[in-house]
Amino acid sequence: MESEPASRPSASQRLLRWYGWGCVVIAPFGIGAAVYFFAAGDAFIGWLLVVMTLLLIPAFLGFRYALQRHPF
Repeated sequence: MESEPASRPSASQRLLRWYGWGCVVIAPFGIGAAVYFFAAGDAFIGWLLVVMTLLLIPAFLGFRYALQRHPF
């Protein structure tokens, strides 16, 4: 019984995977920097970093939706 060769992911799937892992890697740095600024007494920058880090979620979801609609 012959097995089918593994299909290679498309360019859009590879790009989405890289973008997703980038978000996962960057998020702890954003939260860590926010904790640092909160501890230093700068709440404005701390909250700004929290908001910017949380904005990675809708950015990733929007990017994924766009690639599903118009893959390249």
